[in-house]
Amino acid sequence: DTASAVKVFGFITELYPNSWNAWDSFGEGLLIRGNIPGAIQAYEKSIELNPENQAGKEALKKLKENK
Repeated sequence: DTASAVKVFGFITELYPNSWNAWDSFGEGLLIRGNIPGAIQAYEKSIELNPENQAGKEALKKLKENK
């Protein structure tokens, strides 16, 4: 279930705070759960860690356009 997945991804970001992929996955999970502000923050962190993260940039752009 997605609630459990979000908890796991959140825990992974605590274990590996410099993993852009962990933040990206956390953002995706938060988005699926409807936590738009949290998803935006997670995607921003992912892009900060990896400016080449095109999928994260696209997701963030869509989120901010639909705000």
